Amino acid sequence: VLYKRAQARMTASMFVWLFACCSSLELDEQGLDAIKHSSRPMALKVDPRGCERAPGTCSPLNDMWSKLEAAWPGRIWRLSCEAHPDLCVGALSRPIQDAREPTFQIWTGQEFQTYSGPPSPLALITAVSRLFNGDVTLTKQCNEAKEDEAIPHSCDVDATQREHKMAMAVDAAKQYEQRRHTLRKAEALLEAKEASKARGLLLDYLETWPTHINALLIAKSAAEMAGDPNAALDFARRALTFEPNNARLHSSMAATLFALGQLDEASSHLEQALAAPSGTHDAEDTNGQRQLRAYLAQVRRQMGGG
Repeated sequence: VLYKRAQARMTASMFVWLFACCSSLELDEQGLDAIKHSSRPMALKVDPRGCERAPGTCSPLNDMWSKLEAAWPGRIWRLSCEAHPDLCVGALSRPIQDAREPTFQIWTGQEFQTYSGPPSPLALITAVSRLFNGDVTLTKQCNEAKEDEAIPHSCDVDATQREHKMAMAVDAAKQYEQRRHTLRKAEALLEAKEASKARGLLLDYLETWPTHINALLIAKSAAEMAGDPNAALDFARRALTFEPNNARLHSSMAATLFALGQLDEASSHLEQALAAPSGTHDAEDTNGQRQLRAYLAQVRRQMGGG
């Protein structure tokens, strides 16, 4: 009995340290190592390099993920591959490649596994809840740890609180799925050459979500298709205010300026795109940088600068 209590205290203490070592949700090397020494299931949202900046899609999911963490404090984490590339190469169930979508890893208590369920936030919430509700050691560890006040943070949320917080996470997931559905519908309208319908849909969307950069970029495309380059330029500028170092946004701005014959400004934005620090999520990859240099050379030729 004494051994089991000591083991519970050790597990709980490690868990408390894990919770304290990192800012809310964010993992570093020490935090990930602590997870690997825990027998308790946990879930990780892994943001690949290129996913945290437009046109990546990781950031809009953070609201749902943080609300899920509030229901299961200390069990829900996020790992940024931009901040910790080495961890994303060799510390999980598989190497994480650069991508525009997040991936999710489950720590089973013994190993990391890649979440392979339906690509839906609601399905993910269901899978995580089943995993944690099936953690039969949690109540025992909470009870035993209380003797030393080294209480796992998940013990601090009672059933009523958790139910309320889970409802908030579900609402955030539904909101995300509705947003995604709207943007996909707008993209489908653009593919069907129905630019005016797409523009109306996107303008309504941006009234509610004015800082969503991917929506601004789709709205820019809709304006260009509708023959309104000045409106397209406005959407591009709005996007750049949120991510002023993003090479992809500078390149998009340059394309619109080029179409308007504003070659000096187009050249300037291409130079800024190429100036983004290599290897960061603001920069293009090697192939993208090659294309930017070719585009810049074309603009300079038209400017008469050789």
